[in-house]
Amino acid sequence: AASNKALVINADSDSTGTSGTLTVASTKTVTSNKSDVTITAFDIDMVGSLTAGTKSLVIHQAEASLTIGLGTTATDMDVADAELGRLTADAGLTLGSSTSGSITVASVTDSNSDAIGTPTLLATNAAATVSFVTGASVFNKGVVVQAAKGIAVQQDVSSVDGPISMDGDSNDSANSLDTIAIVDGSVLTSGTVLTLAATTGGIVPAGKLTLAAKTGVYIADAMTAAASNKALVINADSDSTGT
Repeated sequence: AASNKALVINADSDSTGTSGTLTVASTKTVTSNKSDVTITAFDIDMVGSLTAGTKSLVIHQAEASLTIGLGTTATDMDVADAELGRLTADAGLTLGSSTSGSITVASVTDSNSDAIGTPTLLATNAAATVSFVTGASVFNKGVVVQAAKGIAVQQDVSSVDGPISMDGDSNDSANSLDTIAIVDGSVLTSGTVLTLAATTGGIVPAGKLTLAAKTGVYIADAMTAAASNKALVINADSDSTGT
């Protein structure tokens, strides 16, 4: 089969109900032959594997405002950590869209994210949020997070070799809830650059916060601590090399 020919899968073409699931059977592999892959579905059941090779993979829901989970199984569309490990897309994964609902991220592992280029989490629907919950998440090649109604960092987030970029106010609307809210004791660690932005509500650490990055920390908007006597530790050259 030819390469550079997009593979487009819509498992929920009528955009209604809960039956539009993409299933790849155990031991079976979907190979796009180095072509971009776009998946539209109510949910995915990745028992087998799917590879876009050097190209990109986009996964989003057919129905507006339904929730998406990465590393968790408690949402409408779930991409469990093990399922993430069965996906290959060197050019990256985009999860969600401008019409998708909120995204929940839990306990993503380095070993199951290493076959994906830098993933982008899109919760840019006006009411959508992104929350990091349950357990720390480690992204092998970094992560880009865009949310219209705020980002809640309730667990540590890190990357091995790639940027971490979080924007809690992607639509730049005038709403005080459009923040990056970070719980006490959190650590954000980037393998390259760490960027935090939230135009209206700003970055709000609830307590002690540690930011570490190998090639720089960029705070694009106001950061205001919610409590006094809680340390803010920033290391913008965590590997102590280069310029």
